[in-house]
Amino acid sequence: MGLEEIIKKIVEEGEREKEEIVREAREKVEKEKEKLEEEGKLLREKILKSFEERIKEECEKKKEECLREEERKTLALKGEIIEEVFQIALKEMEEDKEKFSEWLRKSLLTSLEEGEAEVYLPEEWANIITSEWLKKEGKKAKLLTHEENYLLLKQGRTQIRISLSHLLNEQKERLKSLLLKVLFP
Repeated sequence: MGLEEIIKKIVEEGEREKEEIVREAREKVEKEKEKLEEEGKLLREKILKSFEERIKEECEKKKEECLREEERKTLALKGEIIEEVFQIALKEMEEDKEKFSEWLRKSLLTSLEEGEAEVYLPEEWANIITSEWLKKEGKKAKLLTHEENYLLLKQGRTQIRISLSHLLNEQKERLKSLLLKVLFP
């Protein structure tokens, strides 16, 4: 075996080794590339899933906020409607002189006890509560007028204010639930 053959054999062996090293390197690069692509795909899916979850959560929050806001507006509107109903009832009661007179007299009689009493009332109500009417009912009280829009009964240390608005305000909470059921079944 001559020198040329030895060199040729070394070169051939070197070529085979080089090709083997390049092939192994390519395989390694290909495997690494596939691994990175798979990791990239998984990471992309994970990020997308995370974004989807965040978007869903934000949508749910916004939906809940909108529902709460709508509920708040609805309740406020219902409250306004109920308040308007009370104002209409108050106005109608005050305008129906017969019903108003009947209610005012009944309220005063229910509140008056035996003994000295003073009754303060607006001048326009003086024709409803009169000394003659009190005597007829067997009650005794000193009648006085004042500028306010309510009847004030003073008896001993007790003072009782009688007015439609005061009555409606006292009854409002009890009547609200009834009105809610009637107006908004």
